[in-house]
Amino acid sequence: MRFGADDDPRRGATRLTDSGLSITEWDLFKGLTPPLNDARWAEEFALYQRTMEYQAQNNGMTIAEFKNIYWWEWGHRFLGKMIGVVYALPFFFFCLRAACAGVFA
Repeated sequence: MRFGADDDPRRGATRLTDSGLSITEWDLFKGLTPPLNDARWAEEFALYQRTMEYQAQNNGMTIAEFKNIYWWEWGHRFLGKMIGVVYALPFFFFCLRAACAGVFA
């Protein structure tokens, strides 16, 4: 059985829990930490309430329910970022050491 970065089980869980758009901002660095206090949770929930997904599918959702789907999406994105780092760091290391010089010539 093949299992790779594109076969992340969290990706499937993210889709099954309908949490794919619970994080409304696509910022590479801002999303490294989840909301850590009630004010940040309220801010994220207010942003989510303005989305079409909330209005059409999750209207009336409580902040506790929102936290559940947010954690799935945050974990999915965080894992993706970490996979990117795991691949990028060695790539740039070897490029800087000129190990990739022939590949780009």
